[in-house]
Amino acid sequence: MNLKDSDTLLIVKIKSQDYDYTSGWKISPIRLLNTKYMIVLYNQKILITKQIGNKLEYNLENGRIKFKELEDIELMYNQKNIIGEKIIYNTSNPAT
Repeated sequence: MNLKDSDTLLIVKIKSQDYDYTSGWKISPIRLLNTKYMIVLYNQKILITKQIGNKLEYNLENGRIKFKELEDIELMYNQKNIIGEKIIYNTSNPAT
């Protein structure tokens, strides 16, 4: 799948490679309405790319999301697979 500059992404930063990136993110479901893809970063490198499905679980008590449908997808930018690419993403928020 080729990324376009207009595509909206969810970027999550994990602290270890075996971290469960599918749940526990404090993010509004409204923020995800037009978001198609998730990029998982570990040490500023793209580790995983997923397509976000239509189902998620939202916990009203703590405001955290659990994704129920994530599909493996190979995301390309400028005809190149982005897995392993290093990106500068300076934010303290682990999910944006």
